[in-house]
Amino acid sequence: MRTMIAQIFRRITIVSLTAVLIPACSRDDQGEPQKEPHYVTDVYVTGYEHNGSKYVAKIWKNGTEQALSDGSNNAQAYAMAVSDKDEYVVGYENNGTRDVAVLWKNRIRQDLTDGSNRALAISVAIYQGDVYVVGREWNGTKEVARVWKNGAAQDLSDGTNHACAYAVTVAEGVVYVAGEEQNGTKYVAKLWKNGVAHDLTNGSNSATAYSVAVHNGHVYVAGDEYIGNTNMATVWKDGNTERLAEGTSSYASTISVSDKGVYVAGGQSNGRKMVAKLWKDGVPQILTDGANDGFAQSVSLCSDDVFVVGYEEKENSNGSTSEVARLWKNGAAMDRPGYASSVLVVRSEK
Repeated sequence: MRTMIAQIFRRITIVSLTAVLIPACSRDDQGEPQKEPHYVTDVYVTGYEHNGSKYVAKIWKNGTEQALSDGSNNAQAYAMAVSDKDEYVVGYENNGTRDVAVLWKNRIRQDLTDGSNRALAISVAIYQGDVYVVGREWNGTKEVARVWKNGAAQDLSDGTNHACAYAVTVAEGVVYVAGEEQNGTKYVAKLWKNGVAHDLTNGSNSATAYSVAVHNGHVYVAGDEYIGNTNMATVWKDGNTERLAEGTSSYASTISVSDKGVYVAGGQSNGRKMVAKLWKDGVPQILTDGANDGFAQSVSLCSDDVFVVGYEEKENSNGSTSEVARLWKNGAAMDRPGYASSVLVVRSEK
């Protein structure tokens, strides 16, 4: 399982996606009754780009690049949220020796850790003015899963074993966090509800929960579990397990749910290359042709449109490989510069 995730989420360990909860687009339905409201849709892509010597954390809003770091040290952005026109982005920036967990609010950096230990901020959610960020921090011997509420840290694991929090969402005041914790030999997929851990797997196989969504009172978690010699893309609905693919290795990066269905971004091997896929209610849609390794990292919903970001590896003439960031809208691919970690689509009244 860890080998598969090296292509997507292992980037988080030193650099992913990524991995990350992406909410559906929102809109404001208020307005004067006599006027027909006019809505504007903004597409945000979060990620990073190499400047020749360092990684620069960036977002692209409707294709327009905005740098979050100055390029003097490595920095990467993994996920974002928008609330009342304020833009919140999470990731890390190196201080010269260690990675510091960072929250950028409207491009202004706020450190969540003091830099004495390496740390990452991976996902962010806004609820009633409160800002929730999840990630992990090294305690000297182990990685500790952590949630920050308005900058105040709360540990989700006790530091006995490695753990990481990958995604957060808040529904009706309840804070849901998806992640993993090692049991000594295997990783156990976890869902923390208001800080209380719930195991999604029994610990006999390594498994990880990368994304969580809540819709109509149901809790959906996406991730994967290593069964035998095969990594299996998995959705847990209210704790019940559903496999998205069989036969060859697969993974599930993020999940987004609306009245129109359950959407999961991920991929499956064709036996030779990884193929980026989007599952809707368990039915796969192929995003890449399988000639090169392709990865779907994040999905966001807005009205009838489905947006997915990821990347495809291309072989260069010298035999090396490079990554081409991709944004798919309703299955149609558009190239993007840099490395795309997540996508967020926001619909608001103008």
